Amino acid sequence: MTALDTAELDQRRRLSRVRERLATSRLVRGGGLLRLRMLDGGQLGGLVADALASHANATESRVQSSESRGRGDPDRWLESAPGGQVLNDFVSSVDMAGALHALTGVDWTPAGPGSWSYYRSEGHHLGIHRDVAVCDLAVITCVLDEGRSGMSGLLRVWPTRSRATPDELRRSAHGHVDLHVSAGDTVVLLGGLLPHCVLPLTVGHLRIVAPICYQPRALATESRALSR
Repeated sequence: MTALDTAELDQRRRLSRVRERLATSRLVRGGGLLRLRMLDGGQLGGLVADALASHANATESRVQSSESRGRGDPDRWLESAPGGQVLNDFVSSVDMAGALHALTGVDWTPAGPGSWSYYRSEGHHLGIHRDVAVCDLAVITCVLDEGRSGMSGLLRVWPTRSRATPDELRRSAHGHVDLHVSAGDTVVLLGGLLPHCVLPLTVGHLRIVAPICYQPRALATESRALSR
């Protein structure tokens, strides 16, 4: 069995044990996709400072085509960097935990440390994909969005086409929802189930987001204990 197969089986196990709570949650009633505002001005300013300071350690990722089955590793062009303490405090904060529980009925824990994604050149994008199997719940927070026009940098999600492959969605993109995720917005997404992408940026558009993955808290703790 490959590592990917193992990760997907682990994800199915985790989600099967919270499926009933998720099924009646506000998130699922919203189609597996919700946008909220949970940052005040001071919190947003602190995250912007963290993102700008972290950019010194950014690396560029440019993949023009991908052989993935539609989960993780899409075509892409962007920069990314590990987050600092301000981002990690936000990711694991009581406010975040409370917001996610209110939306899903489930207690969540970060699947890893926080990171930043920088879209700052014409053509920067993230191709159609579903999130990697360690990402049961995707939480995407935008901290900077300047110079946007038209369709530039929109988050495109297919809530009703969870079984479609990236190739099928490229051939026929019907059924999508486009979101302008502005600075201070947080999007909660069942990203391992729903295909999504970030549309290419136009010239002059700068966009910085923190894409964070979460797993059910009790099950993540149990998984770590079993691996010792």
